[in-house]
Amino acid sequence: MPHLHPWRAGRALTDRSPDTSFWSGWSWRLRTNARLGALAWVLATASVAPQHAAAAEPLLLRVGALRLASAGPLFVAQHERYFEDEGLSVQIRYFDAAQPIALAVTAGDVDLGVTAMTAGFFNIAGKGTLKVIAGQAAIVKGRPGDVLMASNNAYERGMRRAADLPGRSIAITQTGSSFHYELGLFADAERFDIQRITLRPLQSMSNMVAALKTGQVDGAIVSPQAAAELTANHEAKAIAQVADAGNYRFGALFASARVLQEQRASVARFVKAYRRGAALYNDAFFGSGARRKEVALMIGQHILPSEPASDRVADLVGKGAYYVEAGAPLDPDDVQRQVNWYRARGFIDDAVAAGQIMDLSFSR
Repeated sequence: MPHLHPWRAGRALTDRSPDTSFWSGWSWRLRTNARLGALAWVLATASVAPQHAAAAEPLLLRVGALRLASAGPLFVAQHERYFEDEGLSVQIRYFDAAQPIALAVTAGDVDLGVTAMTAGFFNIAGKGTLKVIAGQAAIVKGRPGDVLMASNNAYERGMRRAADLPGRSIAITQTGSSFHYELGLFADAERFDIQRITLRPLQSMSNMVAALKTGQVDGAIVSPQAAAELTANHEAKAIAQVADAGNYRFGALFASARVLQEQRASVARFVKAYRRGAALYNDAFFGSGARRKEVALMIGQHILPSEPASDRVADLVGKGAYYVEAGAPLDPDDVQRQVNWYRARGFIDDAVAAGQIMDLSFSR
């Protein structure tokens, strides 16, 4: 009998009994594979979980704005993905006048608004439903801003300067609008009663421009962008800059009180991204100018959506670029002046207090 290893010898002596060594080895392999599989699953889920967290849906914030270069910081921040950097998805909804934006924020149709402050805005904010959290555009002497224009017919009939406003019909969007306030600046500067102007509330800026072009009104205050187009097309005459009558910050970024209470941290991230947009906007148009054309075309997609990108669009946007400070700061004193002006003329309630409609914590 050949020499056998003891294990094999034992097996030879009992070769008629079932061979369990194979099955016990297979069972060991199954258990080992199961353990390895479980470990692999744990490692795989551990590596995938952060990816799922990173891919979480960004928080949506809806913002109301006008198709004007004054909202440029908002448009720039969206194109540069500054909001995405803050984990936000921003949806812009467009309006044709300032006051409806305040109403939309109050109603919850949008979460924030960026536009001019009006009498209607102050009355709504005075009820505690809105808070101003950052600045926007400003009328500053020596910078592009709103322009007083005369229709061609009115110009031929002697309307050549702001002092000629008394007795004229002037288009505005709504009573108590920023255009109304700007006419008040002219009235104060030229020392005449604003009631000597016949105001024609036409509800939208597009209606104002149409009435000006067709001579249905003697004049209107329009954006620098609209003024550039009207002048280039010989459809109206520019006769004065609003900044000649006085500086003021007409625009603001504001949010509903509900959103500030429920999503304050998200609003803070929005403001951070918005201010980055304001910094790039300011540098492009009033600083180094390094990205002027690029930034102008970003904004052009929003304010001239039907026109393809071109040098003409970049030029129009550049001419219509309202002045916005790099940090889009708030000016509480100027907000107070506007409140005082509207209150003195009976447009806002006596209970409206400028200090109560601003949340300065976002400026710190």
